[in-house]
Amino acid sequence: MLNDDVAGATFMAAGGSAPELFTSVIGVFISKDDVGIGTIVGSAVFNILFVIGMCAIFSKTVLRLTWWPLFRDCSFYSVALITLIFFFRDSYIWWWEALILFSIYICYVLFMRFNQTFERGLKKLLFKNRVTRVSSTDQLVNNVSFVL
Repeated sequence: MLNDDVAGATFMAAGGSAPELFTSVIGVFISKDDVGIGTIVGSAVFNILFVIGMCAIFSKTVLRLTWWPLFRDCSFYSVALITLIFFFRDSYIWWWEALILFSIYICYVLFMRFNQTFERGLKKLLFKNRVTRVSSTDQLVNNVSFVL
């Protein structure tokens, strides 16, 4: 059985981004136009802002979100964009640069496979020295004197 996080990071994301992929392929290889980068980055921004917002608006239940998915996805997205910017300095993406970008995606999918383990480990590391303050329960008990 496929974990929901892995399914969302692979099949659902690929299905949602397939139109942009084909638009970029047609734009780059057939019409010889430079729509590739703008299409891909613009699509990602649209998916992050609009699609997630619409899902939250039309959800029939309250969506309980934590900081972990945002941190995880923004970290990988930032690494991928910085790598893309670095590779695109000479206005060319060579085959080995594309292979590195694809390997970042493979790392993301593998990371998603063990997402819950990484989340528990990071939260355990971050909150291991957390002090929970407990106040005295004396104030909760009424001062009742017993008369015998």
